[in-house]
Amino acid sequence: MYVYAVTNPEAEAALGSGLGSHLDMLHQSPLCMGIAWARDNVYWTFDGASGSISRYDFQADHAPGYDDHSDGIIARYVAGQVRRVANVPSHLEIDRAANRLYIADTTLTTVVSSGLERPSGIALSGNTLFVTDNANGRISAFDKRTGERLDYLDTGVPAGGLMGITVDPQGRLYFVDAVGNRVIRVAAR
Repeated sequence: MYVYAVTNPEAEAALGSGLGSHLDMLHQSPLCMGIAWARDNVYWTFDGASGSISRYDFQADHAPGYDDHSDGIIARYVAGQVRRVANVPSHLEIDRAANRLYIADTTLTTVVSSGLERPSGIALSGNTLFVTDNANGRISAFDKRTGERLDYLDTGVPAGGLMGITVDPQGRLYFVDAVGNRVIRVAAR
């Protein structure tokens, strides 16, 4: 069913407004710099306003057009120990096999830091952790077990442009160049 930007007549009759495709929300993450889906309606965020990593459990959504958010649960971790840098996303990646959350920032446990000036995007593929560096346009590959840098790629993206990254099932990297307004795909030959 397509619900985007369409009002819900039942909600409109009950509440006086239908709120369109609004399914659920929690209002406590201004300046959110990154997000990772955990399971069901559970997400982790890099909360730039509070300097924390926050876990949002939306529980059951309230259906299109309604506005009861009372069942949502928010838990904050490492409060004050992560830092937002304006205009630089701080992505998160979940390693389900190891039950570990990776964050592109300085946290309680540093897995990798070698050669990184301004980490922004982060992606996991097998035992390799890819991290983008917003300061120099470089993507570094690290061994997630040892933290050792395996290799790097100079993307040619100017300083301030390299942001998010992901890896598809075929091992191709996709990353964001915010300065050039584009998404770039890199694949091994």
